[in-house]
Amino acid sequence: MSAQGKLKRMLVRARAELQTWAGRRRRKFRERRGVVERRRSATWQVAIALICATLGAAALGYLSIQLFFLPETVAQARLNRVPDLTGLDVEDAMKAGEASGYVVVESGRQFSEDVDAGDVLYQIPPPRSYLQRGDTLWILTSLGETRPVIPDLAGVDPEIARGVLARLGLETTSSRRAPSDLHPQGTVAETVPPAGTPIAQDTRVTLVISRGGSFLLMPDVTGLPLAGARDSLESFGLTVGEVAGVEGEQASGEASVVVVSQEPGPFRRVRAGSAIRLTLGEKPRPRAEVVESPEAAGDRERAGEDAVVEQPSAAERRRIEEERGRDEAEEEEGGPVEREVEPLPVPEPSDRAPRDTTP
Repeated sequence: MSAQGKLKRMLVRARAELQTWAGRRRRKFRERRGVVERRRSATWQVAIALICATLGAAALGYLSIQLFFLPETVAQARLNRVPDLTGLDVEDAMKAGEASGYVVVESGRQFSEDVDAGDVLYQIPPPRSYLQRGDTLWILTSLGETRPVIPDLAGVDPEIARGVLARLGLETTSSRRAPSDLHPQGTVAETVPPAGTPIAQDTRVTLVISRGGSFLLMPDVTGLPLAGARDSLESFGLTVGEVAGVEGEQASGEASVVVVSQEPGPFRRVRAGSAIRLTLGEKPRPRAEVVESPEAAGDRERAGEDAVVEQPSAAERRRIEEERGRDEAEEEEGGPVEREVEPLPVPEPSDRAPRDTTP
């Protein structure tokens, strides 16, 4: 083997030994670094654990001192225990709260089957909790057992109001009239006892009917005797003024004296307290109505006689006068109001000329 080959082999062997030595050094370095890091990590963990344990022990000791050892000196130096006000009367509860340094406010009322009416049902904050002196305690007062109350019937028709009260088992004793600017004439103005009153056993309700405010619609008193007309007018806040016509003793036979006309007329808008002029007369005797059979009507039509024009009844005339009075009242308030009025029945024209019946 030549000298050059030997030298080359020696160099290769030296390089391999050098790499082996370097590898062993690196492995030892990594092992040492791992040991150091593990030791350092364990040290930090122990330190953090000691710090947390110290803080926890300090907090626990502070709470123990506040709650068990010095409750009146440490805790109540800034705060105070809330007194128990439940079950007390409202006045007694307010006095107890003020004595403890609080402001007691009644926040509402609620029905309860367990707590008597007028006693404290609930409070916020709850009893025995801590609250700074001078703060507000909110109490809820009991209304006692649940009971139905008289409903608000203002502005309702009297017949509907009586039906509502009857469904509640209440008896309507009577009704009277009173002036009211808030509710229309003829509707319920208020009830006695008033709305919202708890219904007790054998409660009787009186309906107060509105007779209008400064102005009202004139009632129709025609056909009534003088005493009845006076009572009707006074119930609406009107008075009887001049009385004209025959007196009771001047009536002929057994005919009774009634009001035959009034001024202002029925359903006119009048001021409350006005004096109404009445005219008396004999009550008209009822006329016998002639009922014509269809056969007779057909014979008369074939004979060319005039058809009988049916006159409007008293109820129909009263309805027409009432609509006329309402139209006049609405015109005074807001201008003319168009209203359709049903025409009176008109007989159908006949093809035959009417027969001359003059003698």
